[in-house]
Amino acid sequence: MEDRRESPLPTRILVTGGTGFIGGHVCARLLQQGHELTLLDLHPRIGSPPGVRFVRGDVRDADTVRDAMDGCEAVLHLAAAHHDAGIAEQTYFDVNVGSTELLVREMTRRGLRKICYYSSAAVYGSGPTVRYERSPSMPENPYGRSKWDAEGVLQKAVAAGQVDALIIRPSVTFGPNNFANMYSLLRQIDSGMFLQVGSGSNIKSLSYVENLCDFTLWAWRRHRGGIDTFNWVESPDLTSAQIAMKLADALGRSLPSIQVPMSVALLLASPFEVASRLLGRSLPVSRARVRKLASDQTQFSSAKARATGFVPGVSIDEAFRRTVEWYRAIGRSASRVMRIPPADVERRPRAAA
Repeated sequence: MEDRRESPLPTRILVTGGTGFIGGHVCARLLQQGHELTLLDLHPRIGSPPGVRFVRGDVRDADTVRDAMDGCEAVLHLAAAHHDAGIAEQTYFDVNVGSTELLVREMTRRGLRKICYYSSAAVYGSGPTVRYERSPSMPENPYGRSKWDAEGVLQKAVAAGQVDALIIRPSVTFGPNNFANMYSLLRQIDSGMFLQVGSGSNIKSLSYVENLCDFTLWAWRRHRGGIDTFNWVESPDLTSAQIAMKLADALGRSLPSIQVPMSVALLLASPFEVASRLLGRSLPVSRARVRKLASDQTQFSSAKARATGFVPGVSIDEAFRRTVEWYRAIGRSASRVMRIPPADVERRPRAAA
């Protein structure tokens, strides 16, 4: 039987992308558990909690990575290029693959071994069947391909005896402080602008951020070396129509009974995609997002994760309730936060706070 007993994580951890959505949640847990953190991010932190060192810079820049890794004993790699639009294809690979290569090189130079990497269920692509960790990789976009290539970097490094890697593949992740796809859907429903595209019968596996972070730390404390990969999704699976209905119920809103054909929805989304390219930033509407919500079938299994003994603390209905509660209190009036990496590497050295 596989040994899944808990062992302590190193005290000092470098978290790339530490000021982002998932980073904020997982760092709060690490701080509560007594860890000392260095956050490496292009985007400034809010507040200065004790036990945190912040390095503002680009995870693709070797000098910045060396500065951030000073004094650290393990790496949690969250930084990524991940938006559906507004990012050049090469930037996905520069950020997602290049940063992983750079981190592995610097870890190897220092003799550090433990790295936890956030990949994505996008490495599987969409399809009608349930995807397991052993399922073939068939990514359909630059984001998914770059995440798969970054996993390959870690596989080679583990095979060479350089690092021990834990890989987490979440599906669409939502929760408080998230301004991505679920936030856009909430705003559409709240404003009365939501329209059901097609039948909405496609299954969309979801990851709630609190459960995802709790599982990540659970699995990392039990990782015994080498490489291991886990999906994380909530249970039960929901269709896109069911997701919209649950959010509407939590908001106290009703949904229109009209269904918009996919062809019409894609046509309506096209101008937003053109504007996104011209402005160089991601907008809340794109053809990719329309397909992702209304037609792509993305059903993943987290049976392997649950077999470790982990029990998520938040049900899917409670997850929707907490997300809507945050949206009403903060998200509804907040400015949309865009975290798009520049095409060119920011190489100017910045002093640590």
